[in-house]
Amino acid sequence: MKIFILISLMFCISINALAIAKNDDEQVERIYPTEINVINSFTRGIVNAFTFWLEVPRNIILDANQYPFFGTVSGAMKGLYFAGARACLSVTDVLMLGFTGPSAYNPDIFPEYVWDSQWNPYTTNIPPEYVIIKEDADVREAQNENMEVPY
Repeated sequence: MKIFILISLMFCISINALAIAKNDDEQVERIYPTEINVINSFTRGIVNAFTFWLEVPRNIILDANQYPFFGTVSGAMKGLYFAGARACLSVTDVLMLGFTGPSAYNPDIFPEYVWDSQWNPYTTNIPPEYVIIKEDADVREAQNENMEVPY
């Protein structure tokens, strides 16, 4: 039984790695998928079943830098919440054999994998295209502030 689980885990990881390598070569714009990708969802469930506990140290790091005194306690509580959510979603992905689609994952708030989340408290998870849009909006706002308004 252990050998079967090990072989199936290695198969899922290799299929997912091939899919990721294929997407990196195409240089397409990354849009969050809304369709069902069975292999990706099942692999995501297996990986998250083993890495859900990493949410606790991640949130402790983030909160301890933001709130030095109470950050470790609030980070641990928030980490337990996110770890529980990630564990429940991973069990759902595995039990549904990958037919869950994007599920509750959101690339900005709750990414599919824990290593895609924000770990560094001094950076954000904002994609580069949003930064460009924000800079354009700031330029337009500055131009509007300099304009005279007729009364």
